[in-house]
Amino acid sequence: MVSQVLFVGATDPDSILHKQSHEVVKSQGYDKKVSPSNATVYLSVRLEKIHSLNPGTNTFKATGWIRRYWVDQRLSLKGNPSTGSGIVDPAEIWTPDIALEEQVDDFQESCSTTHATVFGTDFVSEPQVAFNVFYSQACIFTVRCEMKLSDFPFDRNDCSMTWIPWVDYSYHLVGAPNATMHMLNTQLFHIEVNKVPSHPVMHYRLPPKYQWSFAAVRYELAFIRYSRYYVVNYILPLILNVILSWFTFFIPLGASDRIIFSVTLLLTGMTILFITSDKRPPEKTDGWIDEFQISSLLLISFPILQTICLHRVEDRHQHKGCKESHTEGRSKIRDLDRITRIVWPLVLLGWFLFLFSPLQPMWRDYRPAGYGNTLIMFIVLWSIICMFVCVCACLNLVRHGPTTLEAIGDALEKGIIDEDSATSSSENDSEDATG
Repeated sequence: MVSQVLFVGATDPDSILHKQSHEVVKSQGYDKKVSPSNATVYLSVRLEKIHSLNPGTNTFKATGWIRRYWVDQRLSLKGNPSTGSGIVDPAEIWTPDIALEEQVDDFQESCSTTHATVFGTDFVSEPQVAFNVFYSQACIFTVRCEMKLSDFPFDRNDCSMTWIPWVDYSYHLVGAPNATMHMLNTQLFHIEVNKVPSHPVMHYRLPPKYQWSFAAVRYELAFIRYSRYYVVNYILPLILNVILSWFTFFIPLGASDRIIFSVTLLLTGMTILFITSDKRPPEKTDGWIDEFQISSLLLISFPILQTICLHRVEDRHQHKGCKESHTEGRSKIRDLDRITRIVWPLVLLGWFLFLFSPLQPMWRDYRPAGYGNTLIMFIVLWSIICMFVCVCACLNLVRHGPTTLEAIGDALEKGIIDEDSATSSSENDSEDATG
């Protein structure tokens, strides 16, 4: 949260209002349609609340205070005191017609109606911000902001709020130093508000060749999404399903539980997608989250396809093979399962490194922490389990073979291509599971 001085000056204007109130006096011939000579209007913005961030309409809605300070020598307090203040109806004096360029809805009518405050002569001599008129309004803004969701849920959306004179370009608009802040508390986004260091100059070109140039005040807002909710409730469950798909290869091929287990994992992954679909915003193009969910479902589906293919090969060998080749043929098929147990975690590791590499969106910008012990416990626990299972799979491969590249190639060739090999009985499945 950014917290800076709200008002630059020796005294807070709010406290003066309660000290001594004076009558505001206008100079003779005062015309509220004419701006003060060589007027410099200082602007400060205090954002209080973000109501919504709508990717569908590329807008966000916020509430904030717009404070303006300027010197109008034609206004003074009765008796010309050095301190004190007086209030005046802003409709009776000249006020700067500042507007938000990116606003798309609820323009002037969205601001509260308040009084302006005129101060004593001490404020005119302030070295940083000289003023004697202060005008503050609470407003609701509907601001245009083009949002890019390709990195969801690790996205960052940068928006601008550019304040410009609406019609009257006779005054100079600048941002009040150290006077802009935001008090935004949201459970969805970490919000940063920064004023552009230099005062941008806006240009409006009118036909055929005329051009208006005037100063503007611009603030940059960064909406950085808190990704914890999506990581804990969507990403981690799918990663867990992908890891569990590896255990399918440890279930004996002849057991009916193998295909049931793998199909259940696939249905669980699809259920996770269905339950969390309303939490994901609509996107125009494929993003990181689409690559993650599609690749997860494909990885979960592979053990099902592998099991069906091995059952099909086993069935063909059973009808064409001879009794003497049962043991050898079945051994080659079991070798394929042993090889898959070793190769599959390497595939999963490559998949994980691709989606979560340092080039991916979750590492590009500052990401506010908030995972606590949830992510740590998940990583530590499943790292231990996976390492233990990998060691067991390697020992089983060394014990039962094949252990050389030549033997692995022979197993792949004879286990799938050679139709003359046969299958063995279901006792071999139990023997393999025991091994």
